[in-house]
Amino acid sequence: MRLWYRFTSALRNIFRRPQIESQLDDEVRTYVDMVTDEKIAKGIPTEEARRQALAECGGVKQVRQAVREGRAGTSIERLWQDVRYTLRQLSRNPAFTWTAVITLGLGIGATTSIFSAVYALLVRPLPYPQSDQLAYISAEFIPEAGELVSPEFVAAQQGLKSFLQVAGYWSTSSNLTGAGDPVRVDWAGITANFLPMLGIRPQFGRGFLDDEERPGGPAVILLSDRFWRSYFHADPSVVGKSVAIDGKQQTIIGVLPPHFSFPDFALEPQVYGLADLDSDTSPAAMGKNVFFMHAIGRLRPGVSMQQAQAEVQSLFLVRSQSYPAFLASYWAKRRMVVQSLQTHLAGDDRSPLLILLACVTAVLLIACANVANLQMARAVSRRHEMAVRGALGASRYRLIRQSLVESLTLSALNAALGFGIAWVTTTLIRRTGNVADSLSSGRETQILRLPLGKISTAIHVDGWVLALTIGLALVTALLFGTAPALSGAADADLRNALQSGAQRITAGRQQRFMRHALLVLEVGLAVVLLCCAGLLMRSFVNVLRYENGFDSTHTLTGTVLLSGKRYQSPEAARKFAEQLLS
Repeated sequence: MRLWYRFTSALRNIFRRPQIESQLDDEVRTYVDMVTDEKIAKGIPTEEARRQALAECGGVKQVRQAVREGRAGTSIERLWQDVRYTLRQLSRNPAFTWTAVITLGLGIGATTSIFSAVYALLVRPLPYPQSDQLAYISAEFIPEAGELVSPEFVAAQQGLKSFLQVAGYWSTSSNLTGAGDPVRVDWAGITANFLPMLGIRPQFGRGFLDDEERPGGPAVILLSDRFWRSYFHADPSVVGKSVAIDGKQQTIIGVLPPHFSFPDFALEPQVYGLADLDSDTSPAAMGKNVFFMHAIGRLRPGVSMQQAQAEVQSLFLVRSQSYPAFLASYWAKRRMVVQSLQTHLAGDDRSPLLILLACVTAVLLIACANVANLQMARAVSRRHEMAVRGALGASRYRLIRQSLVESLTLSALNAALGFGIAWVTTTLIRRTGNVADSLSSGRETQILRLPLGKISTAIHVDGWVLALTIGLALVTALLFGTAPALSGAADADLRNALQSGAQRITAGRQQRFMRHALLVLEVGLAVVLLCCAGLLMRSFVNVLRYENGFDSTHTLTGTVLLSGKRYQSPEAARKFAEQLLS
């Protein structure tokens, strides 16, 4: 109750200040009049009685100030006074204000933009239930890594005990006809348990059934939400209709939800079918039609990645011993790798993003050093002003608080500008990714698409990014505001400051030392960044000068995938090639 009373009193004192000040004046005046009347009654002359009454109460202004000091909300009122004074000071010096705001705003904006990418790729949990239990299983051959062939994948599904379930997919590019203009689509063959393991249910229709996952099973497909909207115009009656995939009739059984993101940053299929895997896992199955499967498993509770990797390695080591000699000798060199799905998806983007984050942080520190130097120079020019305020009764704490309020006000403007820059940057990156998706959905195009592949569509400004912006603003306020506050407002020798203020405005030894230290820090960070930029430019030039053994000037390359009944024979494929070249 006491806390609530102080809170309501503070609000009343702040928002009803004129009425309260008027009441205070009436109370003080009434008290002085009463004391004066008492002294007049004792025979003291009127003027002398009033003088003695004012002396006893300590002066009207002093009484008013003492009452104000005891009110709830006085600290907020003083803070608001400091903010208004700061805004007046900044408006009188627009060159300093704009320089400081733009310098730090750009630094905060760049840091926030890169952090949004780092957070989206490396920190934010994947959009699947218990995503920390999802693991990616791959076979690492020296010197490269690869997927599992389909018989080995089926063996992993049947034999691994560290996983609740193992699901997988393989992908290709196919022709879709029978529903308008022919279109090239990314097709993914997934296991029946793939979507349920990720916690995904179709928004229309149904998913794949376990008994449908067999060679020669029902020809059924699912559509992605984006493809359903763009090609089928969001028609809900599409479920149950048939289309042709590479000449084979397929029945649409459902449409996936719009929030589903395929767990592969280089692939976003438009059409999903069943992988049609053979249950035969014997060595003889290696000579059949096999697929390279991407394997994703959900760990059992309490099982670590290391334990799962040991089991996977043991399983495939035993299997490789039953293979023919030429396969056994080759696969003996492989090492099975089990890593979290998020680590796998981050891939090679992790190091470049962290390097970029370190670089923009260095840029932010340089900006802080720049603004701190400006603040130091400004503190020297305001030394006489601070001395006058100190001589009039302002405490050292009051002067330091005023300087910090100025720094925090600047930081608020910096944060607003930096947040705006980050929002614009991430929006442009996300729209670039969406445009690239609409232009081409090929796997190679998505791998090469700038700036971050499919992850670019997931980068956006959210609450964590906003919190980082506010945190950066507070940190920068402390970095560039503390030193000027201590040096400019903590001058103990007011007499010398007042006397020297009328003669000259120069920095003292301590201030010069701090400014020189900031300059050394600024130059040092700039040299580091220049060296890194020089190394990157040199590497880029070396890539451009790489000799590939032939003249690639005015040379184009393309890939044409022939599929369907029309091009099943070698003669038909050869005829198409001859017509294409002509």
